[in-house]
Amino acid sequence: MPLAAPGGGPVFVTVTYQVQPGAEDDFQQAVKPVGWSRRRTGAVRWAILQHAEAPGRFVEMFVVPSWDEYLRQQGQRTVADAALDDRLRAFLRDGTEPDVEHFLTPPKPHHHDPGQR
Repeated sequence: MPLAAPGGGPVFVTVTYQVQPGAEDDFQQAVKPVGWSRRRTGAVRWAILQHAEAPGRFVEMFVVPSWDEYLRQQGQRTVADAALDDRLRAFLRDGTEPDVEHFLTPPKPHHHDPGQR
């Protein structure tokens, strides 16, 4: 996990879940309170998406305004939030864990003047 967001802008987070066959509907119901929790702690957008070709693969996505806000959000997690995570894990395929990825706003590029050396 990076120490700081280079561009200082929004942070886009994805969490990929590999759900057991036949548990997709129950997983979708169980993930709704996770969205409420993410928004309660600072997310400005949240969604759960199902992979078009692999119905057991779900991607949770949420956006927080900055890397500092994301770190603050993680620090605000409660026992109830941990229980929500545990409930989701019950629907995962054996041997899998949620896969979390962070996407940061890139820094502004430095302009190179071709006339300068």
